[in-house]
Amino acid sequence: MTTKEVFEKLNQDNELALKVKAMKTPEEVYEACKGIGLTDSMEEFKKAAAAINDTISTLSEEDLAAVAGGKCKQSITTLTTTTTASIAAAAVI
Repeated sequence: MTTKEVFEKLNQDNELALKVKAMKTPEEVYEACKGIGLTDSMEEFKKAAAAINDTISTLSEEDLAAVAGGKCKQSITTLTTTTTASIAAAAVI
């Protein structure tokens, strides 16, 4: 299972995602992800997690303006999925 697939699995299981977030080192996160089927190397895992985190954590000016104005363009499901993936990616880097 690739890193992306593992993060998709974490998106399905908030309890597991929160356990990953509580881990202190990237090595702990990597080992936990291997336990649920990760086959990527540690280096591949770190690169993919960093790329996912960069994608998720980058807000456009329009997104920032929408938040400041109280608008919500995304569905709750999208926001929840993004947040869960962000938690897992941030725990790695």
